[in-house]
Amino acid sequence: MAKGFIFLFGEIFQDNFEGAQDWGIVGSTLVSNKLLEFSENPEITEVEVHINSPGGSLFEGMLIYDLLRASALDVTTVAMGQVGSAATLPFLAPDDPKDRFRMENASFMIHKPETFAHGNSDDMEQTKEMLEDLNERITNIYMDASGHDEDQITEWLEGEGTTWIGDAMEDAGWSGAVMEEIFAFGSNLILNKTNKKVMTKTTKKLSIVDRLQAASNSLMQASVSALELANEAGQTMSFQTENDTPEIGNVVTIDGVKPEDKDYVMANGLSITVQEGKVTAVSDPAQTGNDVAMTEVIEKLTTTVTDLSAEVKALTTNQEAFTTEWETVTNHLGNQFQLNTTKVKKDADGNVIVPQTPEERDAVMLERRNKKLGIKPTA
Repeated sequence: MAKGFIFLFGEIFQDNFEGAQDWGIVGSTLVSNKLLEFSENPEITEVEVHINSPGGSLFEGMLIYDLLRASALDVTTVAMGQVGSAATLPFLAPDDPKDRFRMENASFMIHKPETFAHGNSDDMEQTKEMLEDLNERITNIYMDASGHDEDQITEWLEGEGTTWIGDAMEDAGWSGAVMEEIFAFGSNLILNKTNKKVMTKTTKKLSIVDRLQAASNSLMQASVSALELANEAGQTMSFQTENDTPEIGNVVTIDGVKPEDKDYVMANGLSITVQEGKVTAVSDPAQTGNDVAMTEVIEKLTTTVTDLSAEVKALTTNQEAFTTEWETVTNHLGNQFQLNTTKVKKDADGNVIVPQTPEERDAVMLERRNKKLGIKPTA
């Protein structure tokens, strides 16, 4: 089964606004959204909360504490760096100290509730009563979590920031064992919570930066929704995908177990090939038939377009030939017409003199008119 991860890295305040984490603020909005995501994925049965925070709002810390304890998931917490003030409450959400882990050099700090106030004496009295009530509440939480009595918890709270570092956290009952190593193999994140090896597969030890990256990658995988489809054998196959149909690369299980490597036919007609717990091929017979028909249509249209292009090219060639022939005929007829209408003079060799300008043509027409009228040209 899968595990979800939540990282509370920053100051704890209300984070119900966009970009809160960019300002180093984490809170109940982040936690509640993650818990909701995990609850929608049946593969996730555990949530691991990593905390590195100096504290912040006590009210927000108590709300996160309540959310984690109310979750149906198995909750474990990990102290990283500093866990102080209000941040101690989410860390103490698991009842059993064995479910509260720490990095080797993590620190844990508690103090009495503090605040700023203004107003009159009545306002100050109300603030005092509120702080006393909050102090009583966290005292009870610390007593239940550590197993110490009220006098011991009160002594620590009044120490103005009593801090435990490293092994002292375990000695005081705040945490369990050190989480010394994080191992990763395949697509899953495995946490080695004791000094005893718990894996038989080949593993790779990671640096602290790689550990956080591995945890982040695992968180992204854990938040992927599961698509469940029945196959023809009546088995329910679960695919890790956010889409409404399986895709190549999806992790697939049958009743939480990696299925046998083979082809599966789903009740909806899909054919799924599975190898090593992942989808390697997806085919839809109906879609395949549609694709073949569409390919045939495209081929026919392509052939038609090619034929039309050839016809257009032939017509263009014919038009060019016709245009050339038409220009030749037009030029010939024009010359003949011009010779017939202006044949009035010949040179000494008997060649026809063709007028070239409007003035010359006007002169020829005038000469012909005078000749018919018997008018002799003047000198």
